[in-house]
Amino acid sequence: MLQTALSVKDALILLENAFKNQMEGKSFAKKMTVTGGQAENELWNQMKADVTGYELHTQRLLHAELTGDAVFALVGLGVYKDIKGAAEILCKKNKTYSPSFFEEGEFEGI
Repeated sequence: MLQTALSVKDALILLENAFKNQMEGKSFAKKMTVTGGQAENELWNQMKADVTGYELHTQRLLHAELTGDAVFALVGLGVYKDIKGAAEILCKKNKTYSPSFFEEGEFEGI
């Protein structure tokens, strides 16, 4: 599991660097939402938060992968004015996992 979490961290570093190269002056939020079966595993979620340094959130509906589709569909149908407004109503956070167990850089070089 640790190796997988480290691979996730590497991918997030690439994503953050690409964002910074394209969006000068904008800040990159180190937060992500976890859904599906993996969201049920508290130990795994905490490990990913610790290794990546990101704050992870689970949704009230853990198996809510299609919630995004519903957001877009309901905006398209005119039920909600915009994507942000629809997401605020349909996507509710349940639990937050903050990096806590390890010191910054403890996993460097692994």
